[in-house]
Amino acid sequence: MASKTEHIYLSGKSKWTQTKQVDKYGKWSTCLYLDPASKTTWLALKEKGIMNEISEDDDGEFVRLRRDQQKTFRDGKTRGFVPIKVLDKAGNPYDGNIGNGSDVTCKVELYSFKKPFGTGLGHAIRLEAIRVDNLVPFVGKDKNAFDPDTEKLIEGLADAPEPIF
Repeated sequence: MASKTEHIYLSGKSKWTQTKQVDKYGKWSTCLYLDPASKTTWLALKEKGIMNEISEDDDGEFVRLRRDQQKTFRDGKTRGFVPIKVLDKAGNPYDGNIGNGSDVTCKVELYSFKKPFGTGLGHAIRLEAIRVDNLVPFVGKDKNAFDPDTEKLIEGLADAPEPIF
């Protein structure tokens, strides 16, 4: 069976983007809060039968786009996938972290697969690449900051004299 693939572009704001390492499920991923045009595209993908769902949190409705690090197929063979490619708005490779609220365009592959037990074809999507259209700087946890209880415990330690041996 020849698999027909199609590339779809979805835009919006991103959150929890994992492009440098896989998430706890072994996938590169992002949560995409779809802009109005992309929401229309998403509804058309749903009509084709993709199983991905729209979720909601305090920031609104979003879709989770993913790419497996590796996948084992029905024939028992395991195939590894390359990481998501990330570009800046000028089309240059981008190697930094993507902060929550960044405007992005995601390229997803729509592909068909044979459903089990000869029940026809199914459709699924796989995240391939992200273009960062408007970067919000990534703000990670400050490794030098301590909670107030820890601050109390370590108070003065940094200024204590070094031992002489």
